Amino acid sequence: MTDEKADKVISLLTEIRDALKSGVPGGGSGGGGGKSYTGWRAFVVPVFIKKQAGQALGDMVKGSLEFWFSKYEPRPYRGNISDSDVAFRAALDEAGAELKLEKKDYEDRPARKEEEPDSAGAPPALPLDEDEEPPF
Repeated sequence: MTDEKADKVISLLTEIRDALKSGVPGGGSGGGGGKSYTGWRAFVVPVFIKKQAGQALGDMVKGSLEFWFSKYEPRPYRGNISDSDVAFRAALDEAGAELKLEKKDYEDRPARKEEEPDSAGAPPALPLDEDEEPPF
């Protein structure tokens, strides 16, 4: 990461911290649980993590946190990686260091076999796409 990008990440994290301290609605509340977080735990989960979007990263269950820590890498969109994606990766790295998480290889999961529709005619379940929730 270049010094310029690192400065942007630090600036973004500082803005988030300051917003949480100033009482932005929902900021650091842990999804309404009355918890007050700091550091990586206060980071607001991005919208592409549908089930936990808007909640504090500190409220994410360990299995999901481990999955995103292992799997998430920011990707360029129109040639640029967004500052919020870089900040999310940084928050995940902080969580991993503090919780001593190890990156797991989720690619080695057994592939789902093709199945026939069930008796009601529903199609079989499809494997998860990269941007979908983990299977737990």
